[in-house]
Amino acid sequence: MLKRYATLMLGVALVGLGVLFFVIPDRSHVVQFLVRFWPLFLILAGVVRIAGHLMDRHPRSPLGGFILTALGSILLAADLRGQHTFLQIFGHYWFWMLLALIAGRVIQQYTHRPEDGPRPRTFSFGLVVLMILIVGGGLLAASLERNGQLLSRWHLGQLSGVGDYLFGDKLTVEDEPAQFFATAPNGRLLISNGYGDVEVRGTTQTLASARLLQHIRAMSEEDARQFARRISMQITTNGNLYQLAVQAEPLGVDFHTTLMVELPAHLQTSVEVDSPSGQVKFFGLRGDHTIRNSDQVEVSSNAGRVTVEHPRGTVQLGQIQGDVSVIGTRRSLTLQEITGDVFFESHSSNANIKHITGRVKGRINNGRLVLADVRPWPASMAANWTVHLEGHQNSRLKVRDIEGSVMIAAERSDVEAEAIKGELTINSSFESVRLNRIAGQVQVKAENAAVAAEELSSAATIEATRDVVVHNFYGPLKVTTQSGDIRLSANTAPTGDVSAVSQRGKIRVSLPSESSFRLEASTTFGRLRFRGFRDLGLPRQQREVLITYNSRDQSVPLLSLRSTNGDIYLRATGLANNEEQDGEPH
Repeated sequence: MLKRYATLMLGVALVGLGVLFFVIPDRSHVVQFLVRFWPLFLILAGVVRIAGHLMDRHPRSPLGGFILTALGSILLAADLRGQHTFLQIFGHYWFWMLLALIAGRVIQQYTHRPEDGPRPRTFSFGLVVLMILIVGGGLLAASLERNGQLLSRWHLGQLSGVGDYLFGDKLTVEDEPAQFFATAPNGRLLISNGYGDVEVRGTTQTLASARLLQHIRAMSEEDARQFARRISMQITTNGNLYQLAVQAEPLGVDFHTTLMVELPAHLQTSVEVDSPSGQVKFFGLRGDHTIRNSDQVEVSSNAGRVTVEHPRGTVQLGQIQGDVSVIGTRRSLTLQEITGDVFFESHSSNANIKHITGRVKGRINNGRLVLADVRPWPASMAANWTVHLEGHQNSRLKVRDIEGSVMIAAERSDVEAEAIKGELTINSSFESVRLNRIAGQVQVKAENAAVAAEELSSAATIEATRDVVVHNFYGPLKVTTQSGDIRLSANTAPTGDVSAVSQRGKIRVSLPSESSFRLEASTTFGRLRFRGFRDLGLPRQQREVLITYNSRDQSVPLLSLRSTNGDIYLRATGLANNEEQDGEPH
């Protein structure tokens, strides 16, 4: 049954991929995904065959499944590591193919049943010969790969394209010298390179320059230069608008390009890169920049706004003096040393945002966010929120060291806030909320979630449906929960009113014995128990009390404790560590 389900899922995946290929208007991304990750289908097919053998002995041998799985894993690992020639792949990974061959035969022996017929030989003559060929060919391929100059003398005639892919090396060719062009102040530069990477740097020279590097897999440098002549760079100008584009004829070989641009650092030039097939790097520029639909993005030491839209790879921005906007990241996002407002949208990725002077707003889904060290601009101190995180789902959020107000709205997300110097508002559900060292007012709504807080210096309101724990608060404090317990403790006497209401849970409050308060405590079906406070005793069955302790002044803080089905315990701070977890005090 499991095998049929796996086969069905494989068929559904292939059909869905085909439908996606025809539905999406821009099919280049689908093609790039298939070109890079097609070995995953080999791995899945191999796993299905192995599972079929283990469950119902169909196929009769798991050897083919192990070979398919090993082959797919080898090709995927080689592609991710940039190994594309036959010699590189076979020379580095022949051992794993040998191991898959041996594992398939050994598992076939251990899973053999009497009803399957005569037990086959573990290592037949043909299998031994094949193992020797794998070992010998792997060692030979590794030796030839280390001495690649021998292959440069080979010529494969009409099959040169295949030979270039199997045996060729990646050669870098700069077929033309750098092209110089003058840029005007506040100019705009549009860059298009659908065949590779883009690098833009600021320099001290007075003229801008651009040069194109071609990385071509070929048998020799002469062959690479012949292919490079069919790749060109064009520069066009229209007033303050400059356009750089890379064009290439069909080559039939593996290649990519690097477009390197140098701009005068003293001039402000806005750069826009649209849909490159490779990575984009900016360094030491002045101007507002936009990068769309690229692989890895890296921008550092820029004076001006930076916008990154729908990158396919990782994003790293640092030392930016201007606003930053990053939309649609699906890999890791790193923002550091940003002087300006930050906006981000991230999906299924990890975001690390630190050392921000400005306001931060954004959301992350199915990922993890670490936000630390945020200081607002003096002009934005009066803004509603220094950090505004809204719309998060299925994520983990950690926010700390914020000199301003923080607002967090998240569903099914774990939330942790620490060292917040302004107000803190959290709306969360289904995951825990943890607070520590909050200087401003706190408002927390946690649906189907527990709340734990420490060091609350100002007024706090916590609404939850599960357990609530608050250590070292100063008041006023208001805590309500539907089905959880409430545990409150303070090292100093509260300076404001304290209210704790639980419908079906216990309430435990620990205060210094010298505290002064008005006590209103009641439970419908539970018990009231007080310990450690002098002259504060109750009859054993009493379920409601209204009394003033250690003061004749009615202006002292009000301690209101109410539970429907749970017990209420009030204890002196020194006795809290020795309390019984569920039993009543004596």
